[in-house]
Amino acid sequence: MATETLPITAARKELLELVDKVDHTLARYIITKNGVPKAMLMSFEEFEGWLEALDILDDPDWVKALNQAKREVKKGKLLSFEEVVGRKQAGVRS
Repeated sequence: MATETLPITAARKELLELVDKVDHTLARYIITKNGVPKAMLMSFEEFEGWLEALDILDDPDWVKALNQAKREVKKGKLLSFEEVVGRKQAGVRS
């Protein structure tokens, strides 16, 4: 999904259409004033996803777990979907 840049005057004229577009297609718009980026228009759903990602990256335990997962992937320590689902159904913890 591409990010388009619009001057604030164009964004003002097309605001309703732009809001519908970001809501339905996850498009993004950088809004400029005098050629300088000043605001970002994106769907609320996508914005919430960004906030969740920031929360995860702000949690030391999550960051530690993500780094451990990266190391395991590099070593080839992977589980198939079936293995994960099987472990979960059997109540087995990794």
